[in-house]
Amino acid sequence: MDKFTFLRRYLQKLHSHIIISLVAFFISSIISYFFVPRAVSILTRGVGKVVLLNPAEGFFVYLKVTLFLGLCFSIPIILYQLYKFIVINFEEKNKKLFLNFFYISCFLFILGICFTYFLLLPQAIRFFLNFSSISIIPVFSLDQYISFIFILFFMGIIIFELPYVILFLTKLEIIHLDSLKKNFKYVILISFIIAAIITPVISFFNLCTLAFPLILLYLFSIWFSQKLYKK
Repeated sequence: MDKFTFLRRYLQKLHSHIIISLVAFFISSIISYFFVPRAVSILTRGVGKVVLLNPAEGFFVYLKVTLFLGLCFSIPIILYQLYKFIVINFEEKNKKLFLNFFYISCFLFILGICFTYFLLLPQAIRFFLNFSSISIIPVFSLDQYISFIFILFFMGIIIFELPYVILFLTKLEIIHLDSLKKNFKYVILISFIIAAIITPVISFFNLCTLAFPLILLYLFSIWFSQKLYKK
């Protein structure tokens, strides 16, 4: 089977999983709408004054928060659909192994949210507020602040779901284990660069706190992919 036929076959199987994921996301988003006021209150806690700069801003904030909460509530179903796609043609023992990894991925998603909210977000806000002065009073636009938070949340989620992403790409043969191992030294460098950028006070502890999760998740991704896809 050539690579193009292989890719087309698995993309066809992926179609039904995408439909189920979208339906789950849509239903979750409808339910999430009723939790938006509480979510906005939690997200803006401790940042001072937030304002609406145009009449439509409140609507777009509600829309963004609704979609984000819809993603959070539907992520177990989405990950499970991805699991069903990846384990096609796996041996039974590998399917059971990957099912355990599915549960781990759900936990990693929650961990990514917590990591972002309790560690990454406060660090990032302190970093950017360092550029203000006594004569400059920080006042946040609600829409821009929520967008900023969601960018950080998606970064945290992607970081902690890195094993799932790598497994998906190796399944499609877009990346290979040899290249993952070869580029490990660059991952270490990039992890510490990212940590240095978002850390307001450069210290060894702060750098390690932010960089080590990236490095450990990357190593876990390599190990798990090798265990599943070994010939």
